[in-house]
Amino acid sequence: MEIIAGAAIGFVIFHAVAHVSWKYFESPILRSRRGLTTFFLHYLPETRPQGEPRTELK
Repeated sequence: MEIIAGAAIGFVIFHAVAHVSWKYFESPILRSRRGLTTFFLHYLPETRPQGEPRTELK
């Protein structure tokens, strides 16, 4: 019974830490990357040779 209770508490703690990590670290980084990608693709001059396909980050 103690093992099950410990596993359940560990799962709850793990889930809470994962949620906080996503909300305050990972999601803002991904949102800012999207904005930087748009900036680089639209406002900076082309540096690739003509005829080479554009690779865009998504």
